[in-house]
Amino acid sequence: MTSIQRILKNNLGQQLCAFSLGLAGAVAMQPIFSVQADALSFPLQATSSVTVGNSTGDLHASDSKTQQLPGRLSQAKSDKKTASTRHSANPQPAPAMQIRVRIAHHPSQFEIATSTAATVSTFNGSQEGTMQPMSRYVAQVNTQGIQLGPMQLQNGVMIDPGADGFVFVNGLWYRGRLSLVYADGELLAVNLIDLEQYLYSVVGSEMPASWHPDALRAQAIAARSYALIHISRPASTWFDLGNNERWQAYNGVESEANSTYAAVSDTSAQVLTYDGQILEALYASTQAITDEAHDGFGMSQYGAEELARQGHNYQQILANYYPGAMLARLRS
Repeated sequence: MTSIQRILKNNLGQQLCAFSLGLAGAVAMQPIFSVQADALSFPLQATSSVTVGNSTGDLHASDSKTQQLPGRLSQAKSDKKTASTRHSANPQPAPAMQIRVRIAHHPSQFEIATSTAATVSTFNGSQEGTMQPMSRYVAQVNTQGIQLGPMQLQNGVMIDPGADGFVFVNGLWYRGRLSLVYADGELLAVNLIDLEQYLYSVVGSEMPASWHPDALRAQAIAARSYALIHISRPASTWFDLGNNERWQAYNGVESEANSTYAAVSDTSAQVLTYDGQILEALYASTQAITDEAHDGFGMSQYGAEELARQGHNYQQILANYYPGAMLARLRS
């Protein structure tokens, strides 16, 4: 996560619809740019400095890695169907939006694979070959561009495993497509993925999936808001943000769980805003880190879990950590 507080004017081409939430949970919908209602405000007692434990490390649901290609995939495919069913039942699903996440970078090479037969194309759409399913390939830079297994390709490659496929990079499986490009002295692997599917993993990478549902919901909204800022203000020509704690932790399907699907679906399309602009919702594992890294602005993840276990819902948790902010809903 970046340590600088930014509130960026929304230029995502999406219409926002804001809603103010009263203590009784009533929702009043109106266009965000004409909203005059009060921001999220709940009377929480002595919660602004909640800190749980002394850990200063980053939160991870698990340190285990998928070592074999079949590994997590059968469960992930089943989970994907569950997530799709839940998402389709949501009365206001999020608009389709793609995010580009740098998931690996190396001076010259790394190992990749796909779960299904995948098309290999140039950035202009010309198909150059096919990757065989469940087969390991080494992608490496040479004087002619990028060598991918037996295929010699120009610089700038797109790998598409199809809607039901996954890509494998340096020990982890990911949904979506994969681009390979050599830029600024590094070979980059960039995952192009639907924003909501990206959040399935981010929530479980940033918080243990076993945490309270309202803590996970608060995390989903903060992560969605943060991601949207970086879609509109990309880190590079080639990617919007990276996959580590410099931005948001993102460990692919390994960090997905039914609880993270629920958190994303339950908060579908909801973002934090301030004065009609999407808020860069910063957060860190503890209040101490939030105070040091973000000048006290942002959510303590341990604190969010503590508040949830005390009975506060995700709207109250967000109100506590982002005073003056409002919830808004993205619309196509």
